[in-house]
Amino acid sequence: MFGGVNASGALLGDTWEWTGTAWSLVATTGPSPRLGHTMAFDTAQGRVLLFGGFTVSGLVGDTWAWNGITWAQVSTSGPSARYYAAADFNPAMGGVVLTGGNGAALLADSHLWTGTSWQPAVVTGAPTARWTHAMSFDASSRQMVITGGAGTGSTRFADAWVLSDAPVVISQPESQTFVLGSTVSFRFVVGGQPVTYQWRRNGVGLINGGRVSGALSSMLTITGVQSSDQGNFDCVAMGTCDTLTSEVANLSCKAFVSEQPAGGLYVGGQAITLIATTSTSGPTSYRWRKDGISLFNNAFYSGVFTPTLTINANDPTQSGSYVLTITNACGITTTVPAIIEVSCPADFNMDGGIDGADVSAFFEMWETADSSADINFDGGIDGSDVDEFFVRWGSGC
Repeated sequence: MFGGVNASGALLGDTWEWTGTAWSLVATTGPSPRLGHTMAFDTAQGRVLLFGGFTVSGLVGDTWAWNGITWAQVSTSGPSARYYAAADFNPAMGGVVLTGGNGAALLADSHLWTGTSWQPAVVTGAPTARWTHAMSFDASSRQMVITGGAGTGSTRFADAWVLSDAPVVISQPESQTFVLGSTVSFRFVVGGQPVTYQWRRNGVGLINGGRVSGALSSMLTITGVQSSDQGNFDCVAMGTCDTLTSEVANLSCKAFVSEQPAGGLYVGGQAITLIATTSTSGPTSYRWRKDGISLFNNAFYSGVFTPTLTINANDPTQSGSYVLTITNACGITTTVPAIIEVSCPADFNMDGGIDGADVSAFFEMWETADSSADINFDGGIDGSDVDEFFVRWGSGC
């Protein structure tokens, strides 16, 4: 037993143990004095877990572990700060499960303690948000049972909910690039009923040996990665009655493009910026191309050897299909084409001809201070735009 509040309203921070016949004070140091914290015995770790509560500083979201002799703070992240949540050890999920409580708002979320950190537990049909509820694992039905508690205002619950041991995905593997010779790992964690794991590469089951380990566990590790290890990895988790397959994670030494450059329609005379967000490993070179032809830095283009290209779009000759090629030791990656269309500023009415109708259309917009008349793109509608328009009109674009 830890903490609470005494008859005088003071928060307590002492720890007591029940010997079977009497209470014994075993510690006066550890977590800060608090009330409304949540405690559960972590059978997998053989220690008592304490989370959150209300202190003199307000709500906290720290996690402490009691090993029978001393307290140790084991985490300061995870579930949001709260008090009067509920928790118990779920052997089917392999850790302590925490639900609900009251923090910045009444909560209905669930979290699983993995032994080193909290992970969100995605629960279908979760109980209504509540606090001061009770929760316990029913070994006979292998279900976590939640009952009672309080809702908003004067709401009080007399219902019961169960969290079955059906497999629940806790974390998915993520795509990544690697440096040749490095070590990479993929992780797929499933809670609920006991499961067996099988990792696959391009749909073919992997076996342990050589540079591969964890092929039949939640975490796959490949050491001394080679270019031949590239591929699509997924994992199948098989339970007593259910099977879950992870999302596909790509492993590549080639550069990976997480955000493609975007095209668009522009009026000549303005600068256009194309950006490709990439991740790569080792020495890498970049080259922008337009309509399949490599570009060079000049009056019209800058940044042609970087992930960011600036186009000084003067006229329709800059229209085209732009791609970035990214080259490293493992090969070439090419972005999706960004289609750029640059219109002629002098063809103000966009009818395909440069004539008096464009002059009339321009002045109609200029007199009403329409933003389309900002021909020189300086942010204002004034005489300088008239000068720029006639320079363009006189030159034919």
